[in-house]
Amino acid sequence: MRSITSIGVAVLLSVLLLLSGCSGGTAPGSVEPTPTPALDSKSTQISAEAKVVPIQSAELVFQTTGTVAEIMVQEGERVDKDAPLARLDARDLELRVEQAKVDLTRSRANYEQLKVTAENGRQAEISGIQNAEAQVREVQAALDQLLAGADKDQIAAARAEVAQAQANLDKLLGEQRAGQLEGARAGVQNAQARLNQLTAKPRKTDLDMAQAQVTAAEIALKQAELALARTTLRAPFAGTVAAINLDVGEKPSEEKPAVVLAGVSAWQIETSDLTELDVVDIHEGDAVTISFDALPGVALVGTVDRIKPLGETYQGDMTYKVVVIPKQSDERLRWNMTATIAISK
Repeated sequence: MRSITSIGVAVLLSVLLLLSGCSGGTAPGSVEPTPTPALDSKSTQISAEAKVVPIQSAELVFQTTGTVAEIMVQEGERVDKDAPLARLDARDLELRVEQAKVDLTRSRANYEQLKVTAENGRQAEISGIQNAEAQVREVQAALDQLLAGADKDQIAAARAEVAQAQANLDKLLGEQRAGQLEGARAGVQNAQARLNQLTAKPRKTDLDMAQAQVTAAEIALKQAELALARTTLRAPFAGTVAAINLDVGEKPSEEKPAVVLAGVSAWQIETSDLTELDVVDIHEGDAVTISFDALPGVALVGTVDRIKPLGETYQGDMTYKVVVIPKQSDERLRWNMTATIAISK
């Protein structure tokens, strides 16, 4: 950090004018010197070391593990948003996606088959209901006939056949009649039970389970597709590939980003050694002059965009990073070039 103070100095000039008199004893006169007021001017300039960085940058890493299968770009290459940069070996995940598709197709087919079966069952139930209702009517008619008793012709014919067995005939007719009545009642009850069963609401348990299996298969497919997509590293924005730390056939480094991407269409300047003693005199919007070690004679004008609130220790001093946005640019600027900013206060 450097502070430069310039002080203007005023120079005092006195002139003495002597007057000559005529002969005859005239005395000479004198004039007192008049001092010129001193002019004081004072200006302070704050300067700091800085570096050139892109406004937008990203250190990209894979969200899954694996072996690098292909690198699609080169350092310095410009890429569009979502462009593929590199990919891992994904043959196993591709098979998982195909298996998930098969499972989903099978689940959907099972669900559709159950829907068809349910519809056929519903149609059969309608026919069964109609048949059961007819059976109920027939059995009810038979029951009514038995309850009405046998007609006189049947009784006369039975008596004429065996006169000697009149008592047995009367007994037999009574037992037979009672048995037929019980059988008819049982038939009515069975028919009514069947009718109640057919008219009851069909259960949806099987259809619900089949629908749940379809949903689970859809989720499994999405998960497999997501895992496969993570094996390809894509550009989150349009920019220039600044660095590639990958080798085909090897696993990505855990210490370095796989790809560094920068949006180099616009730059910003970040200070590195602006101490707490000077940052208190800097404000957002202050005018800044920017010079570059690599570009002698080039001076860009900019403004203070923001002052980061968290200080960092640098060479024993507490420093604060100030971000400056240049109003002009130069095509020769590169990432991390050394710069110097100057702010007049």
